[in-house]
Amino acid sequence: MATNAIPKAPSGWIYRESSYPQFNVLVPDGWTATKIELGIDLTNDKSASASVLVQGKTAELTLILTKIRNGLEHQLRGFEWLGSGRVPFGGLNGAYGAYSGLSNTDTKVVGRVVVMTHDQHTYSLITTVPAETYGQSKDDMERIEASFSVVSTSLR
Repeated sequence: MATNAIPKAPSGWIYRESSYPQFNVLVPDGWTATKIELGIDLTNDKSASASVLVQGKTAELTLILTKIRNGLEHQLRGFEWLGSGRVPFGGLNGAYGAYSGLSNTDTKVVGRVVVMTHDQHTYSLITTVPAETYGQSKDDMERIEASFSVVSTSLR
């Protein structure tokens, strides 16, 4: 998978995906953005990460969450699904799931998955942070989620 580091920008800048489908997401101060094949990875120095992924297919939100959950179960030992429900995401109806488990370095991690569909695409935000530093990254992760928006496809 090809990756491209995105140049540093001012504190609290908004990343806009330049190719279709376009989206905006906040890159908080102290976080690094890296372009990936399906979207963007955001990381900070506390080992927290947030990945925005865009796929050109849609399904019912609970089915999308189940697919992501199954993938996480294979990545994290002692995986536990902590709950799920409906939530606004990108100004549209979305769904979320929360999880915990042990990373490949035996670090206890907690995370959240938020998904929504729009204009024949699925948008996913997957956040993960070591449990011991969750409090230090929680506000930024909430701001990232709240900032996400899809750029109007009527402009293309």
